[in-house]
Amino acid sequence: FGMLAAWNGEWPERRLIECANLLLGLLIEAGVLREGKPAAASPELTDLRLDFQAYGLNRLMLQWFLEKRGEPRGRVRPADQACLRAARAWAAGEVREVKAALRQAFEGLAGLRRRHSQLDVHFMEFPHLGLLLGDKGFFELEWPEGSRQTILSYLEHVRRRGYRISLEAGANCWENLATRFPQLAASLKTLWQEGTIDLTNGTQTLPFGLLSPLALQYWQFRVGGETFRRVFGRTAETYQCQENSLTPQMPELLLHFGYPRALHITQNRGQAPGEENDFIWWQSPGGHRLPAMATRHPALSRKGNNYFHDLPLVHEEYGRQPQSLNYVCFQDLGYVPYRVHMIRAHHYAPVWGDFGLAAPRFAAFDPATAPVRTYTADAYRISRTAFYPNETNVNALSQCETVFRLTHCLRQTQTLAFVSGLWPRRRRQLDALLPALLLTEAHDAAVVQGQRVGEFHAGHTMVSGPCSRATLAAEMGKIRAAVESGLREVQAGLPSAGRARLFNAAEVALPFARVRGDARRGRGLIPVGGHLYAAGPFQPFALGAAAPAPAEWSAVELPLKAGRWSLGLDAAGCVLLTRGGRTATVVPRDSKHGAFEPVTVTASRRGPLCRLEVLYRTPPAAGFQQVANLTVLLTADAPMAEFTVAYAPGRDFDARDKWSDKLTLEVAAGCGLRRLVRFNPNVYAETAEDRVASPCCLTAETEAGPLSLLNEGAFLYEVDRGAGRLNWLFHVTGESVHERRMALLLEAGGDPFQLARAWSQGVAPLERVARPWPTVAEGWHRLSAETLVGDRVLLVSNLDGAARTFTFTDEQVKRAVDAAGRNRLRHRPGGRSELLLQPYELAFLHLTR
Repeated sequence: FGMLAAWNGEWPERRLIECANLLLGLLIEAGVLREGKPAAASPELTDLRLDFQAYGLNRLMLQWFLEKRGEPRGRVRPADQACLRAARAWAAGEVREVKAALRQAFEGLAGLRRRHSQLDVHFMEFPHLGLLLGDKGFFELEWPEGSRQTILSYLEHVRRRGYRISLEAGANCWENLATRFPQLAASLKTLWQEGTIDLTNGTQTLPFGLLSPLALQYWQFRVGGETFRRVFGRTAETYQCQENSLTPQMPELLLHFGYPRALHITQNRGQAPGEENDFIWWQSPGGHRLPAMATRHPALSRKGNNYFHDLPLVHEEYGRQPQSLNYVCFQDLGYVPYRVHMIRAHHYAPVWGDFGLAAPRFAAFDPATAPVRTYTADAYRISRTAFYPNETNVNALSQCETVFRLTHCLRQTQTLAFVSGLWPRRRRQLDALLPALLLTEAHDAAVVQGQRVGEFHAGHTMVSGPCSRATLAAEMGKIRAAVESGLREVQAGLPSAGRARLFNAAEVALPFARVRGDARRGRGLIPVGGHLYAAGPFQPFALGAAAPAPAEWSAVELPLKAGRWSLGLDAAGCVLLTRGGRTATVVPRDSKHGAFEPVTVTASRRGPLCRLEVLYRTPPAAGFQQVANLTVLLTADAPMAEFTVAYAPGRDFDARDKWSDKLTLEVAAGCGLRRLVRFNPNVYAETAEDRVASPCCLTAETEAGPLSLLNEGAFLYEVDRGAGRLNWLFHVTGESVHERRMALLLEAGGDPFQLARAWSQGVAPLERVARPWPTVAEGWHRLSAETLVGDRVLLVSNLDGAARTFTFTDEQVKRAVDAAGRNRLRHRPGGRSELLLQPYELAFLHLTR
């Protein structure tokens, strides 16, 4: 009873033996056995007590199953007779006879189950490890010695009882554990080579795929594979993830990195769709596919600690006809109720199913009958089931924003180094930053930063480890600061005279931009809110000069007119933005106290740059002071307007549900929304959801035309389609970052993601361009240059939902291969080459110079 009550404790087998001793005492008291102590002289007999306990558990569950099928419970009695023979042999100290009789007992249960269920269940377990930073472990790894003991207990079952288990951890965790416990790493390596265990996933830090920039998705597998080879001499071959890290483009990345198989199943922070088949062809939108295991219903992979307990219900549901079932458990490293009992039972007979690994199970994959499946982000249900901040989750929005901002900065720095002629020497500096950058998007770092070391272990286990009190937020802050410092150092080492010659390392033109890097105040650079801005236009992958600007801002009357733009304030205090006859309104809003009220309004110009500033506060009826300063920037020829909201939250926010208690920037389109298109790197797709996770951009199609919201990675939107309102969440409980940027795009055409990334990157000072960037002949529209993955290799992605042909000169690109390594570049007369990419397909451009 104590075991059942403490299901979330880490139960060592000695606790189970104590329970078996209690059972023995009950049997003696009932007169079934005579009192004796043969086990005192035989450790093997002591160990066998758990096998009797395993029989009792399986017997109880089978009786439950028989009742579900309308059968008498007493049909287990023939198996009981064998168990009682085993008990008498145990009392006599006859080990061999005990095992033989127990085998008959378990086989009796298995045969009885098979007569009433034709289901062939395959147990596949993937215990999951958390986050380990230097000398500090968090969550499943926050007591490394305890983690070692747990893994060793698994390996003992592997060696002694034929248990089969897969382990999922970030490659950085394996490397850290291997440094601490080299003998453990050696054992894992040996058993993996023998095929008796599997190590899965293969990424460096287990990120959330749908919220991971494509460039970092690539580097997660690249750096993770390099780490695996250092530690184990090989890379993972089974992609599996506890957290929701399935993305539409992932089949291409898996093929590129040599994965032969994947599990299209997930447990936490979302769910993958169920399938009627055990296996599918998981296909990317670009048409690349690989075999993937599926499960009948998402709930079958989300049982957690009911994993074994629910087996009678699973056989009742699916066992009336002959079929197989993949039954998976992705629970965290540690105790799962009945795991030990099921392992011991399986050593005698498969009462409910058999333990196995993914690779042998994939032998049942039939390429001819497996259906082909291509999914978009909505299929993974991430926005309804994940990232709801609670008391342990700080900076839920700014964490994702930081990941994207640093990735944009990495991309910009790579491009600057390439065109300045200092690549690949600077590449080594940037590559050295990648492991730390990848840590910033580790799944635990993203959702539970508020916890301190030791809190998870103390709250979920029976034994507390010797843990420090450092918060994960503090540790991640150090890592982010190191990455930012490293990127600044590389940019500072590039040729720059400090003049206002600015390079736009993006595929689209920027009418105005924030200046990044080591820029000095110079002609045309305009300070706004502690940052420098410059008006362009700045062409793609080219140097440009900032437009001249007067020394001071000059006040103007409202409405502020600039080209096709008009800025003003309506009677309710909302900012009015009109462009080409279309109007949208913007206002900060408190979910519990309504829209903020304007206090002061200032409009001004400085050269081409126009600025509107509105100081807001909560209504007096709210009973507290809460302020927000909204700054709008644009130029006459800009298709978008930038918003910066700096705010001071004046009350506590509900820690349990951010959707009911938050600050938002409400954008009203003035008409209903026809369609909503989300972006989850690097795929656009219409979404049916009204609470949407969409980093970088979200597009609403209205009767008046498209409207896109651009952000720097802070990713949550709440939508009222009928009223035509989009609410961008900029504050929930636990946020310590009190300044956010977004932009509103009121123009058809172009690419919202490319513009969002270019706008977030800004421009950087550069003295000269020694090596031109390889440009597409007719422009970069819809081709995204993600990251340089080698001295002359560039990862690109087709952002279009249709196949597109991109044209290069032979002097720029000598070869282009898809994710599967097939050459896709077609040389044409006149020194030109064509690259045909399917929707959202990836390619690797091998540059000529």
